[in-house]
Amino acid sequence: MARKALDVATRDIARTRIEDETKSKDTVKAWLKKRIQTLREEGLLTRDLSDLASILKDGGDEAAHDDEPYNAEDARKLIAYAQAFLTYAYTVPGMVKEVRERVEDSPSLDTGSRMTD
Repeated sequence: MARKALDVATRDIARTRIEDETKSKDTVKAWLKKRIQTLREEGLLTRDLSDLASILKDGGDEAAHDDEPYNAEDARKLIAYAQAFLTYAYTVPGMVKEVRERVEDSPSLDTGSRMTD
């Protein structure tokens, strides 16, 4: 289930965020490993997010093809990783967009001063 969610999400990201139509279609059709690599190269997945996607892919492959089935704890971990991937791929960008719009629409927010460490 977690691997399938990753497969669907990466196809959606390729379809909706790669501007070149031919590259988008090729990426959607590609094997998951190649799709993750292309999305990383296109800057649509960070290194950490592509690493997480690869862990999910490999874990899903192992769960489907290993002689010994995954136990409940392993399955929970893969589901948690899938949830994290989906959150960072979809929810966080939406939150950032919302904050940017609020900042742009509000003259009272001072975007010129940033807090630094």
